[in-house]
Amino acid sequence: MSSNSVKSPSHIRRVLTRARAAFDGNPKLMDCISEHLPGPPPSMLNHTVSSSTRGLTDTEKSFSQAQELKWVASFPNLVPLLREKLKRNSSFHEVSNRVLDLSNPEHATLFLSLHPDCTGIGLPPEIRSEADTTSHINAKLVWPAILIIQLMCELDTERCHLIPYVSSSEGKKGAGIPDGATFEHLGGKGVITLEWKTENAMPAKALSELVSALEELKKRGYSIPIRFWWPREGHSRPFAKCLSQVWGQMRNKQYNVIVATLSSLTETFFFYRHPTEHKNVLFMSSAVAYKDIEVLDFVAIFAFALGLTSLSDDELPVFDTERWGYLDLYYDAHPQKQPIPTVNEVTAILQQQSTVPPANAVSKSKSQSKPQPGSSNPKTVYSTFTDDESDVDATPKAKKKRASTPIDSDVNATPVAPTRLLRRGRSARYGRTD
Repeated sequence: MSSNSVKSPSHIRRVLTRARAAFDGNPKLMDCISEHLPGPPPSMLNHTVSSSTRGLTDTEKSFSQAQELKWVASFPNLVPLLREKLKRNSSFHEVSNRVLDLSNPEHATLFLSLHPDCTGIGLPPEIRSEADTTSHINAKLVWPAILIIQLMCELDTERCHLIPYVSSSEGKKGAGIPDGATFEHLGGKGVITLEWKTENAMPAKALSELVSALEELKKRGYSIPIRFWWPREGHSRPFAKCLSQVWGQMRNKQYNVIVATLSSLTETFFFYRHPTEHKNVLFMSSAVAYKDIEVLDFVAIFAFALGLTSLSDDELPVFDTERWGYLDLYYDAHPQKQPIPTVNEVTAILQQQSTVPPANAVSKSKSQSKPQPGSSNPKTVYSTFTDDESDVDATPKAKKKRASTPIDSDVNATPVAPTRLLRRGRSARYGRTD
């Protein structure tokens, strides 16, 4: 039955009857959360309703350089990796292998709370605003996922009195407010921000420009992230506005989280940033289409955000630090107005790496800005990350832009990578530490 149809109690009875037949009356909880969502996603009322995405808040416009998103990296196996981590968790193993007797009313209720054919009774069959998209995502994915997390925590003697939950986010003047968040427990802090969009505001392939650029860099043999320019003056491209909004929510001191989710239901992305190193790099999962998304994906990302699973350094993407460092120096000397460079521009810059200092390299970009006075020196002091950043939750006065401070050196000196951003050697691994 299509997910954009209003379900009735008789539908639920039919689902239970089919389930008893399909599972011999004994499905496991894993059977419920690893099932794809039924039918196509609900359609928009028309092509114009709820089609905009906000720009930067006053707080986000005044981010320091250390707070801005600067690089985006592809992490295509983020979700599969976290799913495998989850399956090795003892509490999840016990919960997911729990057998349900559908003739038992309590077991049947649990089945109806988890299986995508049953959840979301009474959801609107069409989307008129973001609130409708939020209702669908919560009912079909978020609430079943957090129920599994809660069942896992009940088995943990150290966590049984601290039950996580998902809710909307309280507002704070000047700060970017996510549509929802997962909280550790009552009165606890948020550990993952949740941002929902309508299909009109974030149509399928809205982030394809960015995704395609990252994929093409990999095809050309470049193990590097792509540069992103914080849109102080505003970017009109949907992917730039979406990324800026998600990053602003993650860096908001009210949350300061390392995991985030962005979804229109048609497409879903998961994001990660390292908690202690290179905080201006955002790792992005592959897009998960509606036909492929499962409750299990959300269980995996929630478990990671809550610390029930973790990633080690050797499980994170490996970057070529020499090329990355060269690009970093080049872009400090040649700031650009576009949100990301083209792959051809990146290639043209890197082809000059062995012979031309980054400040003198040419990207052949028509849209690049002229170098700022004093920026021709190839060695530049980079912003370092500190824990005493200014409060970004209250709407502040506009800050003066901080210019990079050049280091006195020979203009033909070999460019070096910033010590706080890049490790020594040709490659380095990045990620959450256990």
